[in-house]
Amino acid sequence: MAVSLRLAAGGSVAGVGESALRALSKLDQVMPARLRSQVAAVHDSTVTLTGVSSAESVSPDHLMTLARACRDREHVGLGYTDRAGNDTRRRLEPYRLVTTGRRWYLLAYDRDRQDWRSLRLDRMVDVCAAGTTFVARSAPDAADYIRRAITVSPYRYVARMRFYATKSQVAQVFSAAVAQIEPDGPHRCIVTTGADDPQRLVLYLAMAGYRFEVLGPPEVIDATRAVAERLGAAMPPD
Repeated sequence: MAVSLRLAAGGSVAGVGESALRALSKLDQVMPARLRSQVAAVHDSTVTLTGVSSAESVSPDHLMTLARACRDREHVGLGYTDRAGNDTRRRLEPYRLVTTGRRWYLLAYDRDRQDWRSLRLDRMVDVCAAGTTFVARSAPDAADYIRRAITVSPYRYVARMRFYATKSQVAQVFSAAVAQIEPDGPHRCIVTTGADDPQRLVLYLAMAGYRFEVLGPPEVIDATRAVAERLGAAMPPD
């Protein structure tokens, strides 16, 4: 059971990682040390072929360490590679684990930077509990914080579009990991997402298959005109 839960928590079974982590954390508390080491040995010796790239795989041991630290309000230390590729050392107060189905994220208070941070678990190394506890702070909503951090904050351009389709229809195309979707009446919705290249963003949105209107910013509106002209010029003459 423990071996199967480790595989599922690491992402080898789509859609069950979060549930597997909760069950594995409970099982790990009552498992004898001898069996725990045997389970780890089996897992470390197993390779699973999945649709998830190795760059996004997550260590079940890291997941369990962070889950327990969130529960027990225990400081953790870890190595982290940021978006620019810089290797850093983090001292954190972990609050909540969030999964998008594709990746795991940690909402934590960074003790050195004195601010809240969202960190990808697949970029972590040497995760360890410090053995000391902290008093819980007033934390932001984990889901909203992570959603904004991965859909808007990292990008140079943040676009808002009105799609002439329902929220549920558009959610089948854009996951919560790439866009924020809000209803705008019974048959429309507002999509907010970001990108570093506005023209690539426009092409990505057009592939959704629904009529949409760009609300801003001006750079994305201009990019929409440029893409429309380019596509129109590609049409053969009648």
